[in-house]
Amino acid sequence: MFSRGIRRACGWLIVAGLSCATVASASYKPGDPDGPDSGKVIIKAVPAGTPISVADKTGLATVGFKRFRASLQVGEELGPIETGIFKQRWGTYKWDEKFSAEVNGQFQIHVNKELAAAGYTVAKKQDSIFETSNPPDENSLEIGVLVRGMKFHMAWMGRTGKGEVFFDVKWAVFDPKTQKVLLELPVEASFQSGSKDMTGDEVLTQGVIAVTRNLLADPKFVAALAHPPEPVAAEAVASVEKAVYSIPGTVPPKGGMAKNSTMLCAAVVTVETSAGTSGSGFYISREGYLITNQHVVGDAGFVKIRTATGREMPGEVLMTDAMRDVALVKTQKTAFDPLALHLADPNAGDEVFAIGSPLGDQFNGTVTHGVVSGFREIAKRRFLQSDVSITHGNSGGPLVDANGAVIGITKGFLAVNGGNMNFFIPIGEALAKLSIEVKAPEPAPASPPAPALKGKSKAL
Repeated sequence: MFSRGIRRACGWLIVAGLSCATVASASYKPGDPDGPDSGKVIIKAVPAGTPISVADKTGLATVGFKRFRASLQVGEELGPIETGIFKQRWGTYKWDEKFSAEVNGQFQIHVNKELAAAGYTVAKKQDSIFETSNPPDENSLEIGVLVRGMKFHMAWMGRTGKGEVFFDVKWAVFDPKTQKVLLELPVEASFQSGSKDMTGDEVLTQGVIAVTRNLLADPKFVAALAHPPEPVAAEAVASVEKAVYSIPGTVPPKGGMAKNSTMLCAAVVTVETSAGTSGSGFYISREGYLITNQHVVGDAGFVKIRTATGREMPGEVLMTDAMRDVALVKTQKTAFDPLALHLADPNAGDEVFAIGSPLGDQFNGTVTHGVVSGFREIAKRRFLQSDVSITHGNSGGPLVDANGAVIGITKGFLAVNGGNMNFFIPIGEALAKLSIEVKAPEPAPASPPAPALKGKSKAL
C-alpha cells in the first residue's frame, strides 16, 4: 500500500491507498533543527527491546496470533505527509478502513514470525473447512492486540523517504479452553528510519516488529505461557472482565410483521468486507449497534454497511465469537427503528420470517416465510431449525416472529435431497456471547386523565 509512494493528482497530494486531507502547507529546509532529516524525533521514541529467548525452556504452551482490534476513531489524524527536498507538508495520514487493514495485515504476518524467532512453538492455522468446537491443541493459547494509539509520519522523496511510527497497544493472552484472559499488557514502541530511505510499508513493518519485541521482552509474557502458570505480579494481571454493552429494550410494533414489514426491513443491512464478501446484519440500537455473523466479518476491523436506502457507512467490529459465529458492529447513530428482541424460545410450528440480502445487496430486504421446525444440537451448539427459505448472503440476518421481534440469527443451511435444512442461532445465546445486556423497555407515558364533564350526567 505504502510502497507505491506519492502519485501525482492535482499536485503531489495523494499517497497511494491512504486517506489524505489537505492542510495548510508547512515547509522545512534541509538541516532544519526540527525537520524530518535532522535526526530529531517528531513522535514519541520508545525503542524496541530484546525478546527473551525461550528456545531452551520447556513446558510453554503453543501460541499464535489470533486477533487484531483498534479503538482509534475513523478520521483520527495520525501524522503529517511531507514531500520534496524542502519537506513541504501536503496532507495528513488518517485512520480509516484501508489503514486498519494494512496494520492488521502487518500484525498477522510479523507477530508469529517474532514468536518463532524467540523460540516459541507457533500454532498452525486450521485448514479444515468445518468449524471445530475445540482448538487444535488443548494447550494452545491465543494472542490478540488492541491498538489504542498510533502515530505515522513520512517525508517522501519519490517512492521512498524518511519515516517514523509509534504504537500504543494492549496485548492480551487468551486461553480458548477455559475462555479466560490470562494476561493483559500495555506496551508502547516506535521506529525511526533515521538517515535510511524506506517505503511506508517498511516503516510500518518495523513499528509492528518493535511493539511485538517489547511484548516478548517482558518476563510477564513468558510467565503467562507456562504450564502450570508461573506466579505473575498482581499489578501485571488485573482481573479482566468483558465489556458489557447495554442497550435499551424495544417493544415490537403494533400489528407485528403483517403491518410493519417495510419498517422492520429498514433495520436490516448488507455487510460488506474489503475481501468482496457480503452478508446481512440488523440494528439492535439507535446508537448504531448491529449484529451479524463472525464468518461475515472475518478478521476485519472495519466493514462497509449498506442500508436498505442505499446509504453506505463504515462499521467497526467491536467483538466477535467464532465458536458461536456472532459479531457486534458499531456504526454512527441511526434513524432506523431497531428490531425488538424476543429471548424466550419459540415453539415448533410458530410462524417466522427471515429478512436479509440473499446473493448480495441487489436483493436486500428480501423476506421469506416459514415455521419453526424445532431445536437441534450440532457440534455441541444449539440451533433453531426452520423451513424458511435462506441462501448465501442471508448470513447474519434476523429471523423474526409474527410480532416482528428477533428470535434468531441466520447461520446457514444444509442441502438435502434437493431441499435445504436451515439453521439459526438463538438470539439469547448470541447476546450472551457478545456481552450485550438488554434493558427492560421503558413504559409508555401514561395518558392524561380525561377532562371532567360539566353539568349533570344522564343515565342511559
